[in-house]
Amino acid sequence: MRSTILRALPMVVWLPMMVLAGTFAAADGTLRLFAAAAIVLVMSAIAVVDPVRGLVVLTVWLVAVGIVRRLFTGLDGSTATADPFLIVAPLVFIVLGLVALNAGALRHRSPLTNSVLALTTALTLSAMNPLQSDLFGGLIGIALVVTPMLAFLVGRSLVDRSQLRRLLATVAVLGVPVAIYGHVQTAVGFPSWDQRWIDLQGYSALYVAEGVVRPFGSFASGNAFATFVAVGVVIALACLGRVRPTIIVPAAGIMATAVWYSGIRTVLVLLVAAVGLMLAARAGWGPLRAVIVGLAVVAALPLAVSFIAPDALSSNASGALTARQISGLTDPFGDDSTLIAHLQLLDGGVRTAFREPLGLGIGAVTGDARLGGVSAATEKDLGDAGVAAGLLGLGLYLAVAITGLSRTYRLAARSRGAVELAAMGILIVTFQHWLTGGMSSVTWFTWLVLGWVDSETSHPPSDPGEAIDDVPQTSRSPGASSSVRR
Repeated sequence: MRSTILRALPMVVWLPMMVLAGTFAAADGTLRLFAAAAIVLVMSAIAVVDPVRGLVVLTVWLVAVGIVRRLFTGLDGSTATADPFLIVAPLVFIVLGLVALNAGALRHRSPLTNSVLALTTALTLSAMNPLQSDLFGGLIGIALVVTPMLAFLVGRSLVDRSQLRRLLATVAVLGVPVAIYGHVQTAVGFPSWDQRWIDLQGYSALYVAEGVVRPFGSFASGNAFATFVAVGVVIALACLGRVRPTIIVPAAGIMATAVWYSGIRTVLVLLVAAVGLMLAARAGWGPLRAVIVGLAVVAALPLAVSFIAPDALSSNASGALTARQISGLTDPFGDDSTLIAHLQLLDGGVRTAFREPLGLGIGAVTGDARLGGVSAATEKDLGDAGVAAGLLGLGLYLAVAITGLSRTYRLAARSRGAVELAAMGILIVTFQHWLTGGMSSVTWFTWLVLGWVDSETSHPPSDPGEAIDDVPQTSRSPGASSSVRR
């Protein structure tokens, strides 16, 4: 009976919501408010009935929400910063988190599970810190930073290996048109809805040079665009040897060049590091050897870029973006590089944790001056955790990062399977943005993967010598936990 009602809910809700939206469409922002409400109800119903299908729908929504917001800006004329479309994903994350709890996500907790729960709790409680601008800023922080972390519980209890493989394939397939969209923005120019977005919501990081704007695809920021496409690259590369090269190589090439023309050097460096660690895991190397070789590869990147860099560049947008990549990568400590500025921000965040042991509140790293807040974001997870939750946040983040990365690499090196290798790559290309509010449209997938890794590594195969790729994967129903599956 409950299942029947939930399946009928989207049809019951959709029609009256659209009627109301049409009635009040003349009011500023009302159309998007009712549209957002309808989308929340429909996606929540899908997530309750079939969580994995709900994850697929959520993935598509988070890829498309940026362009949906831009199109609605032209449709209803509203330019409010507090866009109701931004609350859709947080509400769905909460629904999925509740479903995961009901499925036993907290059973047989591992040290990684306990660390993630403690970090989630610390960040949530920090929303009440009186040192941040106001309580509203804290609530924004919970919506943007904490709710995506609930995907950890979903990955731990509701997603098995075959289901994660399908989700990874969805991300990789979506990555190709997103990358092509970015190429069009670079080579041809921005469509009217994108240009309107730049004019109304543009921020300094979008501009590479005078009159040159970096591509952002269907996302709201260039960083989210580049990171999502880089995730698509590592998933595609993890499938080499398992999927026909005639499909994988062109797809990976389209996405990799989109990362290059994003003009964002950090993502490019992390992508190189991710590919190196994936190769090391596939070769079965130990973690220490892999890290040493990975650092050596990254250190050699400036020399490699300077060797292949062209002598002359065109004066168009692609030339300006290429020049930015070359100048920053060949001379990471030079005047054209932002590395020093990033390190200073990170250092400031860590120092803040020692000056204010209880932190300044999560609103301090997600505050928006346009909403009356003052942002103290460091643009890196370690610094943001220290600013938001003080020394406790700093320590808990380190525990999560070290444990999560270590367990993921060991799992990938032991199994050498495409899913495990892709999981390793995803954690690396999103590294230091796991807690970035503006990146939640991408990094929620990191928490999902971490939860799945925790499930896999907490219950190893009964035969230690048995390769994970060869273990028959029993189907897991939406309500079954990992402990039940095993």
